[in-house]
Amino acid sequence: MSSNLNGASLSCSYLGKGVVVVHIAYAQSLQNESASLYFTPSSSSQFFAVPISTVQFDVNPNNNVPAVFYDTPLYDEANTIGILSMVVAGLGLVGFLLGLYMSKFIGVELTGVVQLSFIALMSLELMHPLIAPLSQLTLSSGINSAYAANRTNLLSSMFPARYQALGYGQDMAYSFNYMVAVLVLPFVVALALYIASRIAKQSQEILAKYSVTALCEYGFTTVLFLLYYITTSVLIFATNTRDADSTLFVFSIVDVVLALMATISTFVLFQIKPQEFGDYRKAFKPDALSQHHYWAVILCRLLLAVVLVFGGAVGYGCFIALLFPLAHGIYVAVRRPYIALENNIRAAINNLVEVLVLAIYGYYRMATDYTNHITSMNNMLPYIVLALLLICIYFPKHYCISVGMNQDNRVVGVQIATRERAIADLTRSATQVGLLALEACPN
Repeated sequence: MSSNLNGASLSCSYLGKGVVVVHIAYAQSLQNESASLYFTPSSSSQFFAVPISTVQFDVNPNNNVPAVFYDTPLYDEANTIGILSMVVAGLGLVGFLLGLYMSKFIGVELTGVVQLSFIALMSLELMHPLIAPLSQLTLSSGINSAYAANRTNLLSSMFPARYQALGYGQDMAYSFNYMVAVLVLPFVVALALYIASRIAKQSQEILAKYSVTALCEYGFTTVLFLLYYITTSVLIFATNTRDADSTLFVFSIVDVVLALMATISTFVLFQIKPQEFGDYRKAFKPDALSQHHYWAVILCRLLLAVVLVFGGAVGYGCFIALLFPLAHGIYVAVRRPYIALENNIRAAINNLVEVLVLAIYGYYRMATDYTNHITSMNNMLPYIVLALLLICIYFPKHYCISVGMNQDNRVVGVQIATRERAIADLTRSATQVGLLALEACPN
């Protein structure tokens, strides 16, 4: 195997089913170069019927990073940012789990910011080498790597690199697989508890209550946690079915059906059974607009996913997308739908971080080119993105812990205040009775 690429070294590996992968190590930039690979079979009898072959192509990697040679320190820095991104994604998941115990909507909202920072990367083309490692934020949406090891056989060469780089495939099952089990888990648990409630008559009431909680609160939380990834995966699958792999197509249809059933059913329940959704209703003011605040959250997420999937092909996609969190943030700041002031501040901070991250991505897409990637500001912006995400993760976690520590104190305080008022009322009443008794007594 040889090539016309100056200074490049080649190595090959056979994946089976007639697929040979050629690895090219280069010491100079190859982006958009016209490359030719020449295969000259050996004189061995095993290759007697193999002709001399030539493959020609333009160098344009499918990881959405330009084939540009950078200095070693930059590659080391990219590895560092990749590790930091995984840490941030992990902290986001920790915040989500804390939210399940403290306040579910807090965990859903903070992970949503991290997830948006991940899926918005699909709006970039030929990513900066220090922005590309932010794709490790995919961990914030869970793990869907069931078919990643076989990506060479499953992904079409025509499938856009901006999707491939983030782990998406033209098949829904390629993009969304392991997390299907997480999606259906609350529904399975709810069904099991309901069946148990029908069998165990003595515990029927409490088991039925747990069943409703699992179906409504936890089912809704799970759907919201996966909403960004489900929506983007369904849209990509729907627009690339002509390239879908037949071996995964059936599984993809099952995935779509399960995802839509889970999503639509929880949204319907949220509308018709609002009293069963705990935090998602109790944390908001009693007026109708505040009680329906989460419909605005859902709509914002759906619109963001649609704009980033379809608008990512144009340069100003991120700038269109940032209008949604900007409008939502202004609404939260003015209307203050949450009862607690801290929640209004936290939600506004989340929206501000989303706007800033999308603005940074929009800058990369509109104002930079792979030929002038390496500048001090361009190299610094990925760290700013991670810092912004840490801010929106730290505040809710601090608030969750403080709420968890103060809830019992708040209840005790209310009980003490009530008892003191009762004693004061009783003392006042006794005093009044005594005075009346004295007035009634003869001199």
